[in-house]
Amino acid sequence: EQAGAMLKASLDDYLAIDPETNQPVMAIRERYGRWLLEGGRFDEAARQFDAVIAAAGERKLSHVALVHGDRARLALARGDLALARQASAQALSMWSGITGFRDVRMEPWLQRIRADVLAASGEGAAAQALEDLAATASARYDAPGSETIRRRRFD
Repeated sequence: EQAGAMLKASLDDYLAIDPETNQPVMAIRERYGRWLLEGGRFDEAARQFDAVIAAAGERKLSHVALVHGDRARLALARGDLALARQASAQALSMWSGITGFRDVRMEPWLQRIRADVLAASGEGAAAQALEDLAATASARYDAPGSETIRRRRFD
């Protein structure tokens, strides 16, 4: 709960001095929404994700791609496989055209979300291919022994 309170306080601080369209505001809003999603607070998370999409307009920013991934995870949690497929595909598509700040660890994160969606759709081989790609990238970027390096099995 302390982490969520800190994320919310940070978001409020940013919003007090910056417009919602600034990338740092969208970044903290995405993180706060992700925290809400992890806690099962789906409606609140969706509002944060929607605010990022609205603020971004046509800009292809890393945190907007992450929000599409978050929306895919939310759709999976709600049992909406069609929306999860659309959002996870959009996340990876947007990632390939990102402008501005990016963290190389974000792409494997999005690949794993898409792999989860594909696995839920019964496409184990495609899910495994993306999982393997993500694990290979994570091995280059993350600390040895990190959970992101292990490969999950879908097939």
